[in-house]
Amino acid sequence: MRIPIVMAAWIGLVCGGAATQAAANTPAGEAVFQGACATCHAEGSPRVIAGQPLLPDTHAISGDDPARAIGIILFGHFPSPEQRGPWMPSFAATLNDTQIADMLNWLRQSAGLSAWPNLAQRVQAVRAKASEARR
Repeated sequence: MRIPIVMAAWIGLVCGGAATQAAANTPAGEAVFQGACATCHAEGSPRVIAGQPLLPDTHAISGDDPARAIGIILFGHFPSPEQRGPWMPSFAATLNDTQIADMLNWLRQSAGLSAWPNLAQRVQAVRAKASEARR
């Protein structure tokens, strides 16, 4: 029996990436994207139809440094009160460092780019630095 990708992604978020991969026979990063991001960022989603670019087409994914992409996923994106525009919630409490790294590298692969090296460690470092700053 094949489990739909959204259900597999939910299982992965609850049980870990290995369950997602086994259940859906899909890369862990894609499963995380489908479960956490696709509603707003997949081809045909309301935001993309409204003119927002697909994530692989953004500078946050195509750039040489993953810091911006990591920060947006961990802490969200909220325009200032005088700006209008889309916002995105934080996924710091929902996704672990490996899930974020897997998803970002899958997005880069989708854009035809190579993976960022040591990405899980970079995510961990950004998360730790933000946690330290809040103390």
